[in-house]
Amino acid sequence: MDYMEFTNLYMKTGNWKQQWNGEKLNNERKKLKGLIRKLTSSSIFEALPFDRLKEEEKCKLLYHLLYQTPEREIISNMQKSDINRDYRGFIIPSKGDWTSEEECNADYKIKELQLRNRELIRHLVVDTERTEAVKELRYTNEQIRRLLYLFRSLRCFENYIDYVTDGIMQWINYQVVWKMDIDDASRALVRFMDKLDELSELADKQLERWGKEQKSSGKLTAKETSGVFASYLAKKGKFYEYSNVLNILIKEVEEDNKKSESNRQFGHVAPHYYAPKELVNDYEIDQAASLITEGKPVYDYPNKLKETREIIRLFNEYGGRECYPNSLQDIKVYFREFFMSKVGYRGKNAMSIIRDYVEEIKCNDVKPFVDKAHYLFVREKISRGYFREKGKLDLYIQKAKVHQKLDNTVLKLYQFYDYEWMMDFLYELNDHLFAIIHETSNEVQVF
Repeated sequence: MDYMEFTNLYMKTGNWKQQWNGEKLNNERKKLKGLIRKLTSSSIFEALPFDRLKEEEKCKLLYHLLYQTPEREIISNMQKSDINRDYRGFIIPSKGDWTSEEECNADYKIKELQLRNRELIRHLVVDTERTEAVKELRYTNEQIRRLLYLFRSLRCFENYIDYVTDGIMQWINYQVVWKMDIDDASRALVRFMDKLDELSELADKQLERWGKEQKSSGKLTAKETSGVFASYLAKKGKFYEYSNVLNILIKEVEEDNKKSESNRQFGHVAPHYYAPKELVNDYEIDQAASLITEGKPVYDYPNKLKETREIIRLFNEYGGRECYPNSLQDIKVYFREFFMSKVGYRGKNAMSIIRDYVEEIKCNDVKPFVDKAHYLFVREKISRGYFREKGKLDLYIQKAKVHQKLDNTVLKLYQFYDYEWMMDFLYELNDHLFAIIHETSNEVQVF
């Protein structure tokens, strides 16, 4: 179908309330051509399967974006991935479609199991417990997949992604990085990365084959496309924001490594500067300046120490974190990441972000971070601080890269634009990674 035939078909799609003359029709065709060019050339729409749609479905999607979405300039506003952005304006409203379902009992069950898995993974101690836990987690994955065959819902897929990625990373954090010795943990992380590389390549091959089949069949609808793509952008915004935070924090460490030993902030912690996770009295804290700063001068240290302890108190009281204003290790980690690390994110350094948040709590009681990106930044800096304090900063960087690869691989699954394909690959990905977990659990003794 040539462009003139396509525009004629498009004109039959719209619910027009005006009479068309030659000039208006010509302007409409130019507007349509510009939209198609943006959808097929802009990198933000690389994952949009516009070419797989039948001509009639393309017209429906184009008409929606030009005249039905409540958001003006929606295409221009979508040019940058953003965790704080709402992409629902891209969705064609519908009922009875698998992409339009609200959360159901299956979604609540997945979220419940995700929380249960966290408790299970975090509190394993001996090898026999680890082996049984892996069996249980693989069995649960099988049960979830059977359940989700009965509920064809995009919400289920979204929650299943969170279930899978959270479970894998919880195990890596608590049962690999923290429990294994450094060399064994590093080797295990290499195996995870190798398997993810393999699965990512497999996803690419299957996407190419399935994309051709989908285009040939002509069964993909504009409603499905808009719903899945909006969900993809939201998940991509979350994953990419986190990846950007990791990249900035890793780069700060790498730049620090180039400095002389006396000027480094992220070098190995000398034994006499080690801060145990123990509660001490105020006097001991006041005498611990050299330990906290590792002998480096810090402007206005007493007031910053006071601020740090107040921040820790608020994070414990309102955020449920296991940190305490009388723990030397907590004080040292928070102090160094907020007041000694200079790297910033989205126009603010950590000190400014946390001070604004504390002020907001004091004025308006506790509430979530307004900027989700700043929350990710603060949370990840704290995590990095603990890894460094415990002598595992190299593993933190290695673990971060595994996390990035996992997220990027999972994101590819949206591009199937088919519930069964998306779910089946996600199930297989989870099962393959827990097979690696099972092997490493049997091979390595934890300490």
